[in-house]
Amino acid sequence: MIKRLRKKFILTNMLLVALVLIIVFGALVGYNYQRLVRQSEEAMRTALKWSDDAPPPVFQFGASHEEEMEEQGEERRFTMVPVFVVLLDEDGGPAQVTGGNNVEVSDQVVAQAVAAATEESGAISGLNLRYLQDTDREGNSRIAFADMGWETDSLWPLIRSSLLVGALALGGFFVISLMLSGLALKPAEEAWEQQRRFVADASHELKTPLTVILTNTGILLAHSGDTIAQQQKWVEYIRDEAQRMRALVEDLLFLAKSDAGKETAPVTAPVDVSE
Repeated sequence: MIKRLRKKFILTNMLLVALVLIIVFGALVGYNYQRLVRQSEEAMRTALKWSDDAPPPVFQFGASHEEEMEEQGEERRFTMVPVFVVLLDEDGGPAQVTGGNNVEVSDQVVAQAVAAATEESGAISGLNLRYLQDTDREGNSRIAFADMGWETDSLWPLIRSSLLVGALALGGFFVISLMLSGLALKPAEEAWEQQRRFVADASHELKTPLTVILTNTGILLAHSGDTIAQQQKWVEYIRDEAQRMRALVEDLLFLAKSDAGKETAPVTAPVDVSE
């Protein structure tokens, strides 16, 4: 029983720890995924703001972020997300393609992407692209497309690291649970051993008077023609052992009532100490 209880204790701890790790790492991966999505959307918005005759912004090594933003402006912010912008004609077809980060894209992919971009923004799973539509001041419709592959490439190392850290954490918690189970279940093991000894001792104490009673009863039955006076000794033995057994049973009932009384509130009453 103690072994089953110990296994249950370890299993419960491991399930709780695994649940906590899943929630924590799931929230971490979900947060980073949303951050990457926002970064892709920001890259598409930035690409839509670029003027047609202006080249993509150039990153300056050695310049601080504040200096770069002050020099180039928010709309010229450098981004490493693969983005291309498609200018639509009057019929809604692709008229011109510009790659903000020197992106190369085939005419077939452009046509499929434009045809699949039916809403203001969304994702095209078949082409692994995100898109964002916009209309400039002249009324020209444009669609910015961002590659979702870089999101997966950026997210997979985090997932692998989370799985590795989670596995190591589960292994460590298993060793800790194994050691804690021995300490936590030690009182239960001692109580179980005491109960086992108590049952063995009580059984032995009850067995002795029962054996004497049965033996004396057998003697009486063997001399059924004798009177009670002639067999008085054996009758008294039976009475003494029965009284002894009744005392043992009363002690057991007293212990049972005492254990049950621990769960109830004590009854109090005023007492005259002088009397």
